[in-house]
Amino acid sequence: MKIKFAILFITAFVSISGATACGAVEDEVRNRAREEVDKQRQRVEDEVNKGRKQVEDKVNKEATKLVEDKQ
Repeated sequence: MKIKFAILFITAFVSISGATACGAVEDEVRNRAREEVDKQRQRVEDEVNKGRKQVEDKVNKEATKLVEDKQ
């Protein structure tokens, strides 16, 4: 009887430990994925801002040229 109880206890303990370890791994994977998404989102935002600045600079240059030509 004691042996059966010990085996049952050990089995339950190992199952709980495994579930906890899986939860920790899942959290780590989720955090790494979130970090990677954030990094890529920032990269995209930087590229968009760079493109926006180039367009604004070009528009301002053309507008200045048109104003100067009219004078």
